[in-house]
Amino acid sequence: MNSSGWKAENKFVSDKGEENSCYRDEADKEWEKRKEEIGLYKRKIDLIVFLPDSLLVNEPSLRDKTYKYLQIVRSLSIFRVNKLIIYRDPLLDNEPRYDKELITKLHNYYLVPPYLRKKLIPIDPMLKYVGAAPPLRLLIHSVGSKPVIGEYRQGYVEKKHSSYVLVDAGLQKLIRVICIDECPSREKIILFKLTSTRPLEGEYRKLYQSILYTGPILEYKDDLLKEIKKLREKAYYLMATSKYGRKICLNLLTSLKKSFEELYKGIAILFGAPYYGLHEIFKGYGKSLGEYVDIVINTLPNQGTKTVRTEEALHSTLSIINLII
Repeated sequence: MNSSGWKAENKFVSDKGEENSCYRDEADKEWEKRKEEIGLYKRKIDLIVFLPDSLLVNEPSLRDKTYKYLQIVRSLSIFRVNKLIIYRDPLLDNEPRYDKELITKLHNYYLVPPYLRKKLIPIDPMLKYVGAAPPLRLLIHSVGSKPVIGEYRQGYVEKKHSSYVLVDAGLQKLIRVICIDECPSREKIILFKLTSTRPLEGEYRKLYQSILYTGPILEYKDDLLKEIKKLREKAYYLMATSKYGRKICLNLLTSLKKSFEELYKGIAILFGAPYYGLHEIFKGYGKSLGEYVDIVINTLPNQGTKTVRTEEALHSTLSIINLII
């Protein structure tokens, strides 16, 4: 493996090939202490999903768009996807892209802890229907109104000092968070561990941001092919989904699991658009899909419906991949 990543024995390796044992020892201790809540932590192998910027184009109303995008964010969060990349759909080049602003606002809303939304999210007509959909309920958000020593929380930084910060974490009073590492300089929302209830105190370590799962990061990319090439150079396994792909089976899953454990830093899964698949999208670039990915798979063989919606394909694919990583 040529780039940074997790080796099969789960030791972090730097770009120079050196094991960062200090980082891994601390991380392993955190995983061991809370392994009954493993969903609280990021995956040890990076998982990225690509969706087109046309993913909401067939939804007729703001309510429908809101509900569909929450379903997508919930699926990504259930399976602890690290990053969602929205790529430019080349077959929509002459169409206005009204949904980018909506997607960004919805994504930011869902990933802010519920106890901080009134403070951080202004009233916005685009967010009119967020209450009509079921809550996201990330594990990192699932904390009570009473403090519990040892729990992790996200908090909004109200004041900064040289060795500590004062944060609002939904506990009525500000919490004094001691910076074990250098205090955050730009971050407004930080992760910390509660260490005392009387007085209210916590500790901040950069490690927490590295290992705790706070939902998928959202990025927009205009050039899909360029991003795929970058990931290939970083030793990511590139997987495309299509009804014309190789049917998923036990032998294929066994082979993929072995490859993931031994060869790759992460996995990137590509999905097509509501009205056409990845083969058509790559033809729009003047390219062949098979030249850019490691495998094209069909995770819903013998489907009983004429079409499969984006959110359905996403959930079924991630359900299968979840079994082997």
